[in-house]
Amino acid sequence: MKSLLSEKQYDIAVIGAGIAGSYCADRLQDADLQVCIIDKSRGTGGRASSKRLSNDNASAHANAGTPSSCELGAPFFHLEDQQLAASVNRWLAAGVIAPWPAADQQNQSAFTGTPTMSALTRHLIQHCDFFGSEKISVIERDGNAWRLLNDSYQCRIQAKRLIITAPAAQSAILLSGSVAPEAWLLDAHRASLVCAPQWATAISPSLDLVLSQAQIDALQALPAVVECRAGPIARIIFDSQKPQRTSSQFQWVLQADQGWSRRVIDADNQWVSEQLMRVFTDWLNDQQDYRFESADFSCLPAHRWRWGRHHSSTASASLFDYRWSEALGLAIAADWLGEGSVYAAMQSADNLVKAILESE
Repeated sequence: MKSLLSEKQYDIAVIGAGIAGSYCADRLQDADLQVCIIDKSRGTGGRASSKRLSNDNASAHANAGTPSSCELGAPFFHLEDQQLAASVNRWLAAGVIAPWPAADQQNQSAFTGTPTMSALTRHLIQHCDFFGSEKISVIERDGNAWRLLNDSYQCRIQAKRLIITAPAAQSAILLSGSVAPEAWLLDAHRASLVCAPQWATAISPSLDLVLSQAQIDALQALPAVVECRAGPIARIIFDSQKPQRTSSQFQWVLQADQGWSRRVIDADNQWVSEQLMRVFTDWLNDQQDYRFESADFSCLPAHRWRWGRHHSSTASASLFDYRWSEALGLAIAADWLGEGSVYAAMQSADNLVKAILESE
């Protein structure tokens, strides 16, 4: 049985089709390198992937027949400095992101994917060979090339150089059986220890709930993003307020507190959704004059991000937010090598690409 996904020996293979991996693939492909990107999920995006919702989960006020979706992990990002301004401007011109001024903070402009966050990663990998639903479990150096193997120890991809953009725990597994520097493995292990899980769900008014115009006006006036200081919910995102989101008039994403998520990490996902929905309803009733009950809303079974949030990395003495060994042809780009945000993933990838191209 043929095991290789492609007969090509790529210049560079990228493990992980999230923000960092997709960014690397796009920039390196533009430099006339032959790049492939591989991911254990069917699609792209990683934590920025989009969740498709059925009509049963959409608001009664949704446009008829319009599929609804949301992002449960990384619903937007902030432009924190000018390093990536040129890239952001290109994405704006391509129509795959849009400003979301309602989510701006501390002089940092907010952007979200259009029509979904995963539109950005799909755009970035459009000229690369993408292999989804492929889990790489082992990486090994063979002469001057890397072999990427699955659980059955079948070689799936061969490439001259390899970039890993997986979460810290998964990166540690890949690095542990390879010739990677020991310091890299230690960095990944340490980062994985402080990576917090996170539950998340999406909520919208029940299909049988009839809202008055006054209630609609009150809901529309709610803030785009709320950072909660206590309780099971860490952040409330008014998802349907995002630009170019027309599928539902009212839809929120609830991201759970990391400490609470850790305590209930093995709980039933429907139970988690019910707990978050109850707290959301209490919060909503504090914000306006109309009273709602939990039964007035429907929600998705909660999604568990096992490696949900990487905290700012202080484990390594390295001054760089990426790892690159020209001799081994091996690199890492990831948010966990920086401050753990979407922007940190982009910045890590950008700095790594510059280092790789300088070595060409």
